[in-house]
Amino acid sequence: MKPKSWLYLFLLTVLWPFAAWSQSPDPQAAASSTPEEVTYGGYLVHQSVEAGYRFSDLTGSGAMLNTLVNLHEGPRILEQSLSMQSENHQGMPFDDLFVNSVGWGGEPNNYLRMRVDKNQWYDFRASFRRDQDFFDFNLLANPLNPTTSVPNVAIDRSAHGFQTRRRMSDFDLTLLPGHRVSVRLGFSHNNMTGPSWTTVHEGTDALLLQPWNTTLNAYRLGVDFKILPRTVLSYDQFLNYYKGDTSAQLSSTPYALANGSAVDLGLPFNTVASAPCATPLLVGGDVNPACNAYFSYNRLQASRNSFPTEQLSLRSNYFRQLDLTGSFSYTGGRMNLPGYSELYDGLSTRSRLRNSSDTGTAQVNRVTDSADAGAVVHVTDRFRIVEKFRVLNFRLPGAWNYTIDTLYGATLLSTPNPFDPATCPPPFTAATCPQHNSSSGADVTVGQRLSFLKQDLKSNTLELQYDLSRKISGRLGYRYERRTIFNAFTDLQTLTFYPMLPNRGSCAGLPLVDGVCTTTADTTGGDSVEIQGHAVLAGASLRPSREFRVNFDTEQFFADHSFTRISPRKESRYRATGSYTPRPWAVLGASVNLLSNSNEDALTNYQGHSRNYSFNASLHPRERFGVDVAYNYSDFLQNALICFNDTPPAGVILPVVTGAGDCSVNDPGNPLLTNGSYQSNTHFGMGAVMFKPVARVTTRFGYSVTSVGGQIPQFNILQPLGSLAYNYHQPVAGLDVEVARHLTWHAGWNYYQYGEKDFVGPTSLRYFHANNATLSLQYAF
Repeated sequence: MKPKSWLYLFLLTVLWPFAAWSQSPDPQAAASSTPEEVTYGGYLVHQSVEAGYRFSDLTGSGAMLNTLVNLHEGPRILEQSLSMQSENHQGMPFDDLFVNSVGWGGEPNNYLRMRVDKNQWYDFRASFRRDQDFFDFNLLANPLNPTTSVPNVAIDRSAHGFQTRRRMSDFDLTLLPGHRVSVRLGFSHNNMTGPSWTTVHEGTDALLLQPWNTTLNAYRLGVDFKILPRTVLSYDQFLNYYKGDTSAQLSSTPYALANGSAVDLGLPFNTVASAPCATPLLVGGDVNPACNAYFSYNRLQASRNSFPTEQLSLRSNYFRQLDLTGSFSYTGGRMNLPGYSELYDGLSTRSRLRNSSDTGTAQVNRVTDSADAGAVVHVTDRFRIVEKFRVLNFRLPGAWNYTIDTLYGATLLSTPNPFDPATCPPPFTAATCPQHNSSSGADVTVGQRLSFLKQDLKSNTLELQYDLSRKISGRLGYRYERRTIFNAFTDLQTLTFYPMLPNRGSCAGLPLVDGVCTTTADTTGGDSVEIQGHAVLAGASLRPSREFRVNFDTEQFFADHSFTRISPRKESRYRATGSYTPRPWAVLGASVNLLSNSNEDALTNYQGHSRNYSFNASLHPRERFGVDVAYNYSDFLQNALICFNDTPPAGVILPVVTGAGDCSVNDPGNPLLTNGSYQSNTHFGMGAVMFKPVARVTTRFGYSVTSVGGQIPQFNILQPLGSLAYNYHQPVAGLDVEVARHLTWHAGWNYYQYGEKDFVGPTSLRYFHANNATLSLQYAF
């Protein structure tokens, strides 16, 4: 709908309820004749339904609007609810029934929730949720093709976008709640489907269509035994079954060879750097047959996983001065890949690869043991000792059996010849022989990869808590943890190299048998590290008055080793929250959350922090007037030394390259050294006003803005800051008019404006602004 058209319709509809209101009877008179409560069959009943229509218009990027908002025009059932409560707990077949839902008719997120219970007999809860996820931020996985390329091909979408739908259902039933023995049953279904996209690299990067299809079914069974007063022993079974049926295939073949065969030249076009080659298109528009390209690509990787878990838990405060909790669980999971298949047909000019088939099977077992034990000793009414102990370990032995068959050829037009002694006789130089070069890999690879990953974690926390008075309490604690990580793998391969040039790669210098070289390659590796960590914990709670409260806690953590480059060996956390209620209608709040971590290893020098400050105020001095304001500031920093290799195009100066240090000793393939610093600062502010000019009219106005500023090293002159520097404005307005008893008319307006504060880059503009107006009627009693 055109902007002016929907604006006129919106204004006309806004004026209509006022005319209806002027003709309706006095609300006080209506109230005297209408009962406050509706009863039916011994139940107190409340019900509401809201239906309407959303109008929308857009200027700018539709992909960004869908990524951030994804609200479109059309009729909607915005909300529905039903409540039935038994007046005397004698209802049949239930005492309480609650049903509510939102978002039907085309919203990206909608749900239905239901709760039914019968006192002391059962409690049943069910929900259904549907989320439509759209993502297309065109800077993600974008090659940022330069305009100097011939041809100039701009990529205006994300190569890793998705348009998926997730449907989630949950059902839980408790039988005999509150009895000495109660039973819990549950089932959850989670299905995610829809188109998505990804890439694969073989000579060049091709865009793949990836139809997403995953399903998780979870079954739950639990029994609670009240073995003693205030003591419950529980046994649970969790059965999780996962099916992954996501596949991938070449998205399109928009180019053609001289013989008419359709090919895809991939996403990167930088002919100055020979991507996909120096001259992709010949005179007349045919694809250069000596260029990296794809005829086809298909990948099937259906997986079937099962994770059965048993858990035994205990909670008790049977003893007046002792609270006990404990649990133990065991999971024996199995992950299966019964038939992996990856088929490639194209040309990778470096190795002359023309065709490959990669097939195999894989299986991984996951065995997990976990135990938690806790005790609270109430030494006095003011002094408590809290002890928590945890053990968590898992083991993942796995095996991957695979076969890779490859064929080679000089160009896209050449025939990829298989080796046959009849067509490739000595001296193995015939045109019908496989056309290898010195970079060609093995023709046949048969392998098995065995892997084992293990982690063992033990931690113990001791905390002392003391209440100095009813207004001041504090705690002091210490945590020790030890984590052992072990990783090992063995890759056993049998490699066969056919002529031409059979003495290449792993067969260099080895003897031949009838012109063929066969060899084995065994690769083993692993890593083991033990990390011991110590943490000091402290906290305090202050309640100087009924109106004022402050909480503070801190944690200082130190570790003797780290497993990854950005795993902290030192970490400090400070948290504080406060609230102040000077009047019943005025609530003020503030919070601070500071986290800093570091790893001062000479080859890493990692430093990072995440700092958050927030403030909010809610002021409602009258039922007819209220104001809400909030502000939040986040500061995130992460940096570490990184080695890289970058040669800017002629005439381009990149400070990260000109100011780089030397890393050739540690990483000869990436000889440049810099501090890879990522920084992001986010300001968020909002304000909202509610005003009722008369009893039957409510107005709402609000505004929120998010402003982000950040920096990263620029390794590509064409790379903008994108989502590290933008403003996002969201003003809102609303009007509610009680047209008649039980009937309310709603009008809402939302405005969205996204704009980046850096240059766009070689892509389409990501800026947009949009108006959404929603008109609806709500019937409630």
